[in-house]
Amino acid sequence: MSIYKKLWDNDENRFSVSRKTSSGDYANPKADILLDEQVRANGKRQIDLAQFPLFEKVNRSKLNSDINRGYISLLNNYLVNYRYEEEVTDHEIQEGMDFLSKIKDTNVIKTCIQYLKNDLNIDIESKFESELFEIWFRTYTNWFKGRSTHYASGFEHVFVGEGKYNPKHGGASSLGTISGYHNWIKFHLDESTGRVNFMGYNYGLNNNEGPDNPNVVTLQMLWNHKDINGDIIAELFKPRGGFFVGSSPECEMALGTVAYYQSKKGLFSSNDRKPVQMAGGNYSLVMYRNIEQNGSRGNHVRSFFPMYEGNDNSNLVNGDQPVIELNVSRSLINDGEISIESALVNPPGPDHNKESVTIRNNTNETITLTEWYLRDRMGRKFFLNGDIEANSSSIFLLSYNSEHSIQLGNKGGRIELLDAEDLLIASVKYERVFEGQVINFQ
Repeated sequence: MSIYKKLWDNDENRFSVSRKTSSGDYANPKADILLDEQVRANGKRQIDLAQFPLFEKVNRSKLNSDINRGYISLLNNYLVNYRYEEEVTDHEIQEGMDFLSKIKDTNVIKTCIQYLKNDLNIDIESKFESELFEIWFRTYTNWFKGRSTHYASGFEHVFVGEGKYNPKHGGASSLGTISGYHNWIKFHLDESTGRVNFMGYNYGLNNNEGPDNPNVVTLQMLWNHKDINGDIIAELFKPRGGFFVGSSPECEMALGTVAYYQSKKGLFSSNDRKPVQMAGGNYSLVMYRNIEQNGSRGNHVRSFFPMYEGNDNSNLVNGDQPVIELNVSRSLINDGEISIESALVNPPGPDHNKESVTIRNNTNETITLTEWYLRDRMGRKFFLNGDIEANSSSIFLLSYNSEHSIQLGNKGGRIELLDAEDLLIASVKYERVFEGQVINFQ
């Protein structure tokens, strides 16, 4: 049994969850959580197809436990805009240390500590609170390709969420995007007070249907950031994000802590993922550690979240990582706010540094592509930089530096566009292409 499945199974404070069956009834109407995923999301910010909340019912009495109250008290300690300076007070530090002290004696944390000691030769038991505070709560500067993000915090990014937007004046709300936000309790609390809007599911599975598994949600969401008067400051959008459902905060922190230390030990793949079987399905657990100014990985959690891969393991090879195939059964996605407009995959003469992909911004706002990337059918990547102006397109020349660089095959292939959170934004495939032929996908 993997450590991740053991952690999940040892979560004594987990909520029971039930989804609707094909008949429209709940499989277990007495479950702590009744999950109503309703309909596939449209993919566009302005179109909300989900008529009802994601959480039809949550057992609020269980949210009133000592640990959950301690966790919820941490959620208001952070500013939404990731560019704003975070002032960490002594009281907030104490709240974080108190929360860690509360969870230390739970079964799931004990299992985490025991695994780290026995399997990874890492003993954190005597310094549990201070060690996890450094990993999860301590603010740091994250560097990516020479660009810095200050006041970053793993707990804020994963459990609270961050907004990326430029404030407007004169009463108009800004349009922005959501970074992180991978916890179901935070989503439920925001949804119950009208701060977040569930817009439908978006799994990217066969026919884009929702899974039978109630323990995870992949969704489209809109987060309304409001001021003290209740007026909207920014409308923050995420076309595809996700989180486990029903798991306790201490379980998710244990999962992320094990992933963090496994990452430091080199036990995650080169794309920062680890395929696991747990919580009734297959997942790729994604663990990003912060990036130091010299390009090395640091000692803080940058992000941690699950990517649901379905309820069978036909797409897993040697327990390593999902294989991206040309003829996959997933429906292709290319009708969202950002799309792949065209590609030159077989340029005249040698292909070296001449292949290109054109990306279109279909919104009325400038889109920043920092940390976004293109990926071919073999999983090779090409990272993007710069902005695309509103309702316009930009051409990106694909450089080939090594065998790991993106390569678009002339006999057919697949091109995927993913954002900084590794979420699929657009995906297209093509057949054999003749020299000099430009493929138009729209």
